[in-house]
Amino acid sequence: MDLRQNQALKLSSQLLMTPSLQQAIKLLQLSRHELNQHLTKELLENPLLEEVFESEEKEEGPATSEETVEDISFSCFEMDSLFERPSKKNLEESFDFEKTLTERPKLFDSLLAQLAYFELSSKQRQIALLILGNLDEKGFFSLSLESFFDKEGVSVAEVLPVLKILQQLEPHGVCARNLQECLLLQAKELKDPLIETMISKYFPDLLSRSEEKIARGMGLSLEEVKGLLVRVSKMEPVPARAFAQENTHFIVPDVFVSFEGGNFCISLNNHGVAQVKLSDQADTFSRCVQGSKDKVFLAEKLKSANWLLKTLEQRQKTLFQVSEALVKKQRAFFENGPLYLRPLILKDIADDLGLHESTVSRITSSKYIQSSWGIFKLKYFFTSCVSQGGEEALSSQAIKQMIKTLLNEEDSYAPLSDQKIVNILAKRSVSVARRTVTKYRQQMGFASASFRKKKY
Repeated sequence: MDLRQNQALKLSSQLLMTPSLQQAIKLLQLSRHELNQHLTKELLENPLLEEVFESEEKEEGPATSEETVEDISFSCFEMDSLFERPSKKNLEESFDFEKTLTERPKLFDSLLAQLAYFELSSKQRQIALLILGNLDEKGFFSLSLESFFDKEGVSVAEVLPVLKILQQLEPHGVCARNLQECLLLQAKELKDPLIETMISKYFPDLLSRSEEKIARGMGLSLEEVKGLLVRVSKMEPVPARAFAQENTHFIVPDVFVSFEGGNFCISLNNHGVAQVKLSDQADTFSRCVQGSKDKVFLAEKLKSANWLLKTLEQRQKTLFQVSEALVKKQRAFFENGPLYLRPLILKDIADDLGLHESTVSRITSSKYIQSSWGIFKLKYFFTSCVSQGGEEALSSQAIKQMIKTLLNEEDSYAPLSDQKIVNILAKRSVSVARRTVTKYRQQMGFASASFRKKKY
């Protein structure tokens, strides 16, 4: 065997994932809540960014009451005549809170909003974000300050003042490092030195409810100690409890679509998401800075701000274009309901728009669209197909809907077997295997015919 080592020059192309490109990709797939959280963080970290409030938006342009959000935000696009932009009034009237889904609010969002009222240096903000981003499910920062921040090149002496500020936020006791500190933070709010002493000096005895030992140590009567224990028992040992799964709030759709007079009206919902712009003081900052380090810092922040604004604009444009293409492809669904959902894959939309499949996948991730049939995830509209006897294929969701309708309307004393369902669908020119019917029935939570049969 002849073994040789040779040198060869090979040319290849690859995509370099720069931080800016990573941010652009990340923004595409963020949900509304995550985007708002990200923008709030950017507003805290970048002095050249400022939030645009509704009153400012109205002052900046001569938009009339009939002018739409998309007329302002997407004036550079031309739309097919099939799609008309709704008025702002129609957009507000079309939103139906009864059709909304829900998810839990996030502790991080709440704490970040409160943190905005404190004057912190850039480094202190970074420390605060590291702490808030690493709270456990109870709302505690249970990691070792020394080992955690040593990796970040930050001393404990720099961390402690920031931690003290964070521990002033609500819910009381949040950002504590353990249960004892959590209760002690709440005790300080009560301004009762006896409770503070009991928690700080007799904590093991408090947990074991050693009332007599506490009474002897503090020089109190047994009744006084019992009274203090009652007050401690009313404290919250889990500050993040209010943000647990059972506490929910509305999920607001990212896209609205309505069918009016033969035309589809599509609009993006920007309400509730922070709107940002380049600060009006950016030029002033540039003129005022003197030192080279400050100039470099400002240049980096300006570049970062411009890139963020460009990326946000591209995100909105992509979301709008993908939603528009999706509604065109699924027109039958939006006109007639879920039974008319057609097979659709990411590649179909990507090819139509000249985008990569991964881009379509990211922009439809964690996004919702409201129609007259309810609120659906954008991913819902990408589904596999089932043959329809030579005619246009049906989506698996449409087949499931047919099966569900048959099962809901069946005679409970003579329920339909899977084979009978196959036969009924075949008469409707829908070709589907019995094992497929069985799989879909089980996925929808329906038992077999023998278990569904009602006894006389």
